[in-house]
Parts: sequence; structure tokens; C-alpha cells
Amino acid sequence: MFKNTKTAVITFFGEITPRYVYYNGGELACYPYKVTTQVCKVCHQVGHRSDVCPQPDTQVCHDCGQRDPATGHECSPKCAACGEGHLTGDRSCRKRLNSPQKRTSRASVHQPTLNDTSPKPPQRLRWFSSGDEQSALGPLSGVARDSPKVRL
Repeated sequence: MFKNTKTAVITFFGEITPRYVYYNGGELACYPYKVTTQVCKVCHQVGHRSDVCPQPDTQVCHDCGQRDPATGHECSPKCAACGEGHLTGDRSCRKRLNSPQKRTSRASVHQPTLNDTSPKPPQRLRWFSSGDEQSALGPLSGVARDSPKVRL
């Protein structure tokens, strides 16, 4: 389903969203996700994009959404998402940006908040392991000790 899109949804653990992520050798900006209503520009149906349209050969008027329109037919704009009198995908469409639906959980689980005062174990964030950890683990087994070293 990724054909011609420049967007990917990335889920981060925690409440902080980074400004950038590093992917495939480049730095890409991160923006909060806004749920939108997908409307196909080919068949004017809600629920998929035009690059993955299941009916790419359908003839549809791009203004009113009428199927198999006669040449030069008179029409007024009709949005495929909300049915109101504007073009599909117009920025004034009230259904273009959906409000996120609240998730319901099956079990009641404590979700930490910014003002949460419950006791937490101290976290020690580390990016690299230290030599102290290796010595604490004890000597390496014969197989690991005798294996060749790889330099990057």
C-alpha cells in the first residue's frame, strides 16, 4: 500500500516526539499525525487513494462524482467525503481532517502522565555498553573468545 506516498506513520514510545529521525542515510522531519479521510481521485470513493484504486478504468466526473458522465454535462461540485457543495479535497471540507477516535482498552492499565507523582524506579539511559559490564559478566566462553574480531 506504499506505492506513491511520501508519508509514513512512525510510533514512538513515550510522550515526546523527536523533531527529526534518521532513515536511509538522511534526516527527515517528524510531524504529529493527523487522521484524514482518504478519497480516491479516480473513482471518487472513500477509503483508498488513487494509486491503489481497485477500479482504475471507471469514468467519473471530477466535479460532481457522477459515473459515466455525458460529454459536457451540467453539474455542480459535490464532495465525495461529506456530500456538500464543494470540490472533493477542498481545505474547507469539515470531513477532510477527522478527529482522532479515542482508543478503548480492555483492561484498566495505569497510564503515566506528566504530572504523575507515583514512585518510579530510576532510569539509566545508555547508548553504548561499557567495558565494566563486560567484566561484570565474567570471562567469555571459549567459542566467543576464539572467534575472529570484526572491524567496521
